[in-house]
Amino acid sequence: MQKKRDLFSWIGHSDLLGMAGDATPTDQQRILEALKIERQIRKQDGPVKPWLKQKAFEEVHLLSTYPPWMDG
Repeated sequence: MQKKRDLFSWIGHSDLLGMAGDATPTDQQRILEALKIERQIRKQDGPVKPWLKQKAFEEVHLLSTYPPWMDG
């Protein structure tokens, strides 16, 4: 019997900054304001995205305390 592969992960600042690299300038600003940081956005994946690219998961559960509008 094959084991079910699930991913449970917390979404952190680095994940959101990585997501911001693909966002519109308006959304980039909203992300930076929500994170309460002043940093330049750069295109670099956060820690969770490489897992999603490299492995196949049956379910992915992402945990966060960030505002709901950031859910996509």
